[in-house]
This record gives sequence, C-alpha cells and structure tokens, in this order.
Amino acid sequence: INDLLDISRIEDGKGFELNRQPVDIIKCIHEIVDLFRDRSSKHRFRAYLPKKEIILLLDNDKILQVFENLLSNATKYSPDGGEIQIRGKVEDDQFKVSIKDQGIGMTPDQIERVYEKFYRADASNTAFEGTGLGMTIVKHIIEAHGGTVWAESEINKGTVFGIGLPLIKKGKQINN
Repeated sequence: INDLLDISRIEDGKGFELNRQPVDIIKCIHEIVDLFRDRSSKHRFRAYLPKKEIILLLDNDKILQVFENLLSNATKYSPDGGEIQIRGKVEDDQFKVSIKDQGIGMTPDQIERVYEKFYRADASNTAFEGTGLGMTIVKHIIEAHGGTVWAESEINKGTVFGIGLPLIKKGKQINN
C-alpha cells in the first residue's frame, strides 16, 4: 500500500516533496547496511566506502527508502545467500553508490524494463514477493535529487544497481 501511495504522490506531484538537509551519506549507508545484517544471516554484507564523511543535500527519509529498496532486492533475489557488496566513491561531481549481489540476475530485456511501474523480472508462479514498484520509486527519488541510476546484470551471476547523487559545490548542490 505504501508503494502505491508513494508512486501516486510522485506521479501527480502532490505530497511528494523533498525535505533536503545536509546528510552524511556514509553514515546513512552504514546504518541501513547494519539493519540488513541483523535481518539476514544468509547474506554477508561488505561495505567499501570512504572513511571520511561525505555531506550531501538529501531528503534523509527518501534516501533511506532508496537503500531499503536496493538492499531488499539484493537479498530477495539472492535466495541462497552470498555476499552483497556496497561500494561508494566520489566521481564526476557525484557520489556514486553501487550494490552488487550474487543472485539470480536478469536478462538485458529485463534490465531495460526494471524501472517500469509494476514490472516484475520474475513473473512466474514462484516469483518473489513485491509490488513491482520499488525500482520505479528508486528512480523517481534519485532523479528528484538530480541524480542518476543504472543497472548491470548477468543471469545466474548477479546484479549491480547503482545511483549517483550530486555533490555540494560552493554552497549549492550541483544539478539543483
């Protein structure tokens, strides 16, 4: 229900506003990864992040929602467990984060459609739970922040989802 409400607010622009504040993205990522470590004993989470804080102008709640969706998918589509890598680096006026799993992977056609509303990469009777809205919401939230999203995948080898968020430059956010 929350996903449906979120996508409705995003699409009609009513009730979807960013409450941007300075956020240490490194601390934010560590907090959500720690929650997932507590939730899943089958998965190993490895974070490769800068040691220093990186402050971005973000809506903290919405960015946490993005990482919740990305990490939830990484664990859900890696039903046998395995390692989930979270990497972050500053590159090209953005802070880029990638989340890589060792799960079932997707075909190029599935990757192309992954941000479509209600699209489910596995639509079989054994499909994983979900609304098919999570990645649509991720894309909208990141783009509303002036950022970018991308995905790479290989069947039976896993998937990498990435986001790029604008850095603060001279007191203002780039692409803002």
